[in-house]
Amino acid sequence: MRIEKTPAPSTLALPNRFVLALCAVFFVAACGASTTPGSSIPRTVGPAPSVEQSPPMEAAEEQAATGAPTLLNARHINIAILLPLSGDDKAVGKALLQAASMALFEAYDDRLTLVPYDTTGTREGAALAAQKAVDGGAAIILGPLFSGNVRAVQPILAGRGLVQISFSNDRSVAAPGRYIMGFQVENEVGRVMQFALDRGHKNFAGLFPDGIYGTLVREAFGDSLEATSGRVTAMERYHLQADTLDHPVRIIADYDRRKKHRDQEIDFLLSLEDDMTDEIAKSLKPFDTLEGVPFDALMVPEGGSLMRTLGPLLPYYEIDPNLVRFLGTGLMNDISLRREPPLQGAWFAAPEPAAPDAILNKLADSMGVSPPRIATLAYDAMSLVAHIMRSYGRDGLSDSDVFLNPRGFNGIDGLFRFTQEGYSERALAILEIRRSGFLVVDGAPKRFRGAVSGVLRAEVKQANDPANN
Repeated sequence: MRIEKTPAPSTLALPNRFVLALCAVFFVAACGASTTPGSSIPRTVGPAPSVEQSPPMEAAEEQAATGAPTLLNARHINIAILLPLSGDDKAVGKALLQAASMALFEAYDDRLTLVPYDTTGTREGAALAAQKAVDGGAAIILGPLFSGNVRAVQPILAGRGLVQISFSNDRSVAAPGRYIMGFQVENEVGRVMQFALDRGHKNFAGLFPDGIYGTLVREAFGDSLEATSGRVTAMERYHLQADTLDHPVRIIADYDRRKKHRDQEIDFLLSLEDDMTDEIAKSLKPFDTLEGVPFDALMVPEGGSLMRTLGPLLPYYEIDPNLVRFLGTGLMNDISLRREPPLQGAWFAAPEPAAPDAILNKLADSMGVSPPRIATLAYDAMSLVAHIMRSYGRDGLSDSDVFLNPRGFNGIDGLFRFTQEGYSERALAILEIRRSGFLVVDGAPKRFRGAVSGVLRAEVKQANDPANN
């Protein structure tokens, strides 16, 4: 089961003397079919450089292509990161590696060595990469990215006492000591639904896409209303093709019945053959329907081009965005949707954008292209490892209880924590789509229970209320 349906890219920067400091020690290996372990990315302690630039990825790719010997420094604690550094998804993998490298550089901990292994985006490649990481003495495993790859490495990691933090959002691959960093749709739906209920919405409808993602949203949607005063008035599914969206929107809007009622009302008024009723009938003709829909909030978990097609259909079939609040998931975290008038005012749950946007902008500057939104997952995962190393030493990296602090950890994407089952829970904000950008209408909670125990980055710590840290 693979459900990595992610938000659209947002927009990050690396310190410059970074390249000079790393040229002698920065070896990034793509493991491919080679049997040598991945190369290391040692870091040295020192002041942050004043200019920013990306690490020399070209040298890493050349080393992987030539099969040059890799470097594993026994002085360092090896942090393995399993990513698709070749194949169809290599751009995503390299962006996540860049983000993790940046986090490690900013941690200034010369004991840690980030060692990349290429999964090639396949199950076989992931299994080979995991075996190389184990053979190379990894203290903890970051990645892989896709749920199928995560599933492929689990037999190799079983019984070895290694904690794994993958970048998947598929709950089926989570397990004790096998944590998933990906954004959980259940988390997003529960947060935005509760906010809508708190704001007085009582009657809900849902348009859900076919497939596993849509099923998860629908289940979370129902769970959110089960113990509340809210009620579901309509639910429909839609296919993931733009030319098939018309029918399900028409159905959930109850458009045909409402239009028929309008036609009958006009016919009745005209049948009275009275000047006054004729005028009333004439005044009704510009309207397709007379009454509104029986819901005041509509869940539409979509983004990108499909949402740009779906959005205009809603008012076309008389679902008035002035009367009905549109709700979404993190897929709405898509800057292109700000130009869609029907979606102005829509709510969705996501991290507060300032910190992740800053990191993503830095990455974009260093890479020359916009990174995928999920690059922040790698940044926070590496920052978490550095934090645990500072607080607990090497033993903490293999102690799953350290990762289960109920008060959580504060990262670029906000406060998060892991559950015993391996899921991630996040304290999310509510964002509203505006033409000028995404407006935070309800900030992310500063705590789950009690004070936040781990702060991963000084800048984030300073942005929060000190009483909550």
